[in-house]
Amino acid sequence: MGSKLIIILAFLTSYSFVAHAISVEREQELNQEFKAYCDQVSKYVIKNRYSVTCDTDYHHYNSRAALNHYNSNPDHDIKIANYNLLHPGSNKNSYKDIALVAQIINEYDLVSAQELIPRLGNDMRHNNDLVDMIEDTKNYDLEKLYKIPGYILILEELRKLDPSWALITSPRGEASSPSSVHEMLGFFYRASIVRPKETEHCSELATKNDREDANTSFACYPLFRAPFFRVDAADGFSRKPFVSSFESGEYDFTIMNAHVIFTSPKDEETMSWISNLAFGVDDYSQVGTGVTKETYARFAEVRLTLEMLEIFSKNYKEQDLFFSADMNLESKISYWQTLMGDFNSFTLISELPTSLTNYRYGRGDVETNGFSSNYDHFIYNNKANKNCITDKSGKIEVTRQSYFEDHVDEWMRENYLAREETSDADEPYRFSSKGKKIMERKLQEHRQFLEESRIIVDGKIVAQFEDVEKELEIYKRRVFDEQLSDFTYYKLYRELISDHFPISITCKN
Repeated sequence: MGSKLIIILAFLTSYSFVAHAISVEREQELNQEFKAYCDQVSKYVIKNRYSVTCDTDYHHYNSRAALNHYNSNPDHDIKIANYNLLHPGSNKNSYKDIALVAQIINEYDLVSAQELIPRLGNDMRHNNDLVDMIEDTKNYDLEKLYKIPGYILILEELRKLDPSWALITSPRGEASSPSSVHEMLGFFYRASIVRPKETEHCSELATKNDREDANTSFACYPLFRAPFFRVDAADGFSRKPFVSSFESGEYDFTIMNAHVIFTSPKDEETMSWISNLAFGVDDYSQVGTGVTKETYARFAEVRLTLEMLEIFSKNYKEQDLFFSADMNLESKISYWQTLMGDFNSFTLISELPTSLTNYRYGRGDVETNGFSSNYDHFIYNNKANKNCITDKSGKIEVTRQSYFEDHVDEWMRENYLAREETSDADEPYRFSSKGKKIMERKLQEHRQFLEESRIIVDGKIVAQFEDVEKELEIYKRRVFDEQLSDFTYYKLYRELISDHFPISITCKN
């Protein structure tokens, strides 16, 4: 009963902003409490198939992968990606094709991932009840009913493609309010090419906290608190950045991962507090052109992170520094020029659209080609990072993977795309004969999943879905029927993959 309470408590109390401020001691307690979730997953899901390190600063899955697979002379340059994975494993994204997501990640060697979440709500309660049932009955066959976190499902699929894949996640989820989804951050890495290394700042924190039981300090939440930082700024984030360090051949680097807030707080007290904390003014309107009521908190989080990176560059040996994030900010916003001028040792890159739109056509009936906002970026220390491939302007070159070509497109056409165009302006799309067969096959697969799913209610194992036909109809509508409209033309990619596209850089090792 105790572990059940601890895990639920960790999710309900790990949130930020001044109105919800928590102490350093409470943060450490939450990390320790959420460690119980990692231990639970390790015991009932992973068991002894590969090693797991559940630390209070990070969780490390397949933690011995580098010892077993790392090659100090890699056979190709390292590809580093940023990718918002849109809540894998959540009930709202239950149609995600995990095998396809793994294939996309497998294009890279290190992926800085956002929007990872543990199992929440009914799934969390089910898992806790299931653990109690297993321990009471000693019936370990019940372990197969455990609701596995989405990030572990992705790792499992990745290890089918390459057994050296591993994952480091933040020690807990964070959010701007108790009702928001508590998201974790993570780094998927191919241990045959790249391996984690000690992060100087994290080692310093572990020593400061007298962590005699600490594992190698690969990763942590940076200390956004005085006196290390200029002020106590940890509560100025909806979700704090998460930092880790890696090496590949002769190249090593530190990378800070974040999912910047989207909805800026609107109450006057919090607006004033954030504006003063990040910009030294009482009102966002005093900050500069391009900073609005919608964007001020986003820029505040980015500015605070740049301050931390600047501290890193001044205090630690490692100078190859990256900030990799879904920043929820377009690179064309004029304030970027002011901000990067204040931190001229760092450079913002990526002007590519990185978000998915549902619409086939935009303004003026111009094809969107599925792309929308330019929210995902890298920022790097331009005084270092000489190993990375640059473009004609001298900046590190960024590429974007599309879902509409190559192996992803082939997978989608083989498994999901069911429409064909008609000459009827009123009904421009219909299901093709091949599409009908695809739809029939996928509906049957989903029916089997629904009928076999179980959950614990009042101490009894029962069918999870009472109305299978209703659930099937929802699945058909969201994955297939909505293909037949210009307004939801690309929406199935959101349902099955993500609403973001991965971007990447390549560095010589």
